[in-house]
Amino acid sequence: MCFNLVHPFFTKIMRLSAEWVFALTKQKKQNFVYGSTVLMASMIIVKLIGAVFKIPLTNILGLTGLGYFTRAYTVYTTIYALTVTGLSAAVARMVAENLEKKRYRDVRKIFRLATLLFLILGVLGAGLIFFSAKGFSEMIKSPNSYWAIVMLAPAIFFCCMMASYRGYYEGLSNMTPTAVTQVVEVVAKLVAGLGFALIVMQIAEKQFQETGKVFGMAAESLEAAQMIAVPYGAAGAMLGVSVSTLVGLVYIYFRHKLKGDSITKEMLRNAPHSRRSKVLVYRLLKVALPVTLGAVVLQLSALIDSTTIQNRLDYCYSASPETLNSLYGAFLKENEGMSDFLFGIFSSCVTLFNLVPAFTNIFGKSALPNVTAAWTERDRARIKLNVESVIRVTMLVAAPMSMGMAFMAEPILKLLYSKQEGIESGAVLLAILAVASLFLALVTPMNAIIQGVGRMDLPVKYLFCGALTKLVLNVVLIGIPSINILGSSVSTLACYLLIAFLSVNKLRKIVTVSLNYTGIFIKPLIAGLACGIMALLSYNLLQKIGPSRLITILSIGIGGVCYLLVLFVLNGIAQEDVLMLPKGNKIAKTLEKLHIIR
Repeated sequence: MCFNLVHPFFTKIMRLSAEWVFALTKQKKQNFVYGSTVLMASMIIVKLIGAVFKIPLTNILGLTGLGYFTRAYTVYTTIYALTVTGLSAAVARMVAENLEKKRYRDVRKIFRLATLLFLILGVLGAGLIFFSAKGFSEMIKSPNSYWAIVMLAPAIFFCCMMASYRGYYEGLSNMTPTAVTQVVEVVAKLVAGLGFALIVMQIAEKQFQETGKVFGMAAESLEAAQMIAVPYGAAGAMLGVSVSTLVGLVYIYFRHKLKGDSITKEMLRNAPHSRRSKVLVYRLLKVALPVTLGAVVLQLSALIDSTTIQNRLDYCYSASPETLNSLYGAFLKENEGMSDFLFGIFSSCVTLFNLVPAFTNIFGKSALPNVTAAWTERDRARIKLNVESVIRVTMLVAAPMSMGMAFMAEPILKLLYSKQEGIESGAVLLAILAVASLFLALVTPMNAIIQGVGRMDLPVKYLFCGALTKLVLNVVLIGIPSINILGSSVSTLACYLLIAFLSVNKLRKIVTVSLNYTGIFIKPLIAGLACGIMALLSYNLLQKIGPSRLITILSIGIGGVCYLLVLFVLNGIAQEDVLMLPKGNKIAKTLEKLHIIR
């Protein structure tokens, strides 16, 4: 029924958006904003469909099942960071450098070598997950996540192979392959992930009705039977993730075979001879290592949550069960543990928390080749333009999302997870995480800039400082019964606030250009606060005159309109950003006539 309802709507959105994406990408060399626009178009589709995946998945598996899914996915993202992120960024950076110097033979050779390296890493990463699944499930204190972790092993291999193509095209400043594969992947994940999870739960229910057992285990009631089936349902959803990565790989492989990379035979003929493979591999690994360490350290935040929250909540519950029971006891299902329930609430909030950086990470991908090229040429004006653009556009997107989510935390949770009892108890947790998401949104693009100017070591150091801060605060705060799960959101805020502060401060010193802090930080933040406040005021005024869901959506819309109005009053949109958009000249002239930009 769910698929029948969403299929026509999303098919239309995907068709129209895909046409727009391909129209945008007729230009072979894409500047920062142009490339970001392509990725943004795909990201909107990805997040719309992602919501259709994660929210029904929560309703299928429940908050506890979502916790199993999230813990397993944390293992996956950590191994992904170890095997994919660093080398992919290194490929993009080296391709951008050699493209700027017209060393086209090196560009092609880098791609071939990267594909071989990714093949090796993919096999190692998949083997590590498959053969160490039991150890990982014990490490994160979630034995019920075992099968979900096993089902993710193929995804690492397919992602590695796909990353060689993505990194290559991103280095060529062509964001289309990354954009389209993201859409292809999320559609496949929606169909396969929800389908497999639903099938598992239906099989379990049928077995219980016929035999009183579920997968060989006796159950006293249907609710107990569902709790037995939930770990296997989470594994089914994870199998859908692996299938989606295979579909993405198939797409990008055939796209490369059919369309190529726009490097002609004449360009290759006139290019200098390529350097030795040993030299290029050494350079790739030298660039990739610090990026990989940074990505792994960034994932440490999620890994720290997976390994510490369960332990600290168990300690907290044993120390003062009456405190937690008074807060959450009424919402627990039969045979459901307190720590599993609370981690499920945390996971549902983290899903929303991750929306903001998901939209802004694309700016880092688009900025990397442009910043690298400008730094290689020592073009200070171009460096300033790209740095300011990346931070300003990040803030323009992140500020209204994070502030709106912070002020509207409870209505948003009730809107999205209406079937989950007790979800409103996560409102404060989400509000704090929403503020943290603003700082996380800045971290990834700024790291890309810092890496683009050759300081590959700094993001690792700052991320490690943030992760250490989070670890200490998790251990201390979550163990206090009156704070419990809220400690995880406070530690997340402290973690990314520290990293963002260190990154901005150092970036200012490295690029040695004067940045317009009012334009890139303060104006978007003021407009974002106005958005959140207006949305909450509208909700409080309107909630008595109509259905809660409709009022929530309407209030968010009012907040969005308020954001745009305040932004226009403050002249928060820069003309150079508009000019780099598709048909930017026409848009800029229209906005100038309306006195929106100068």
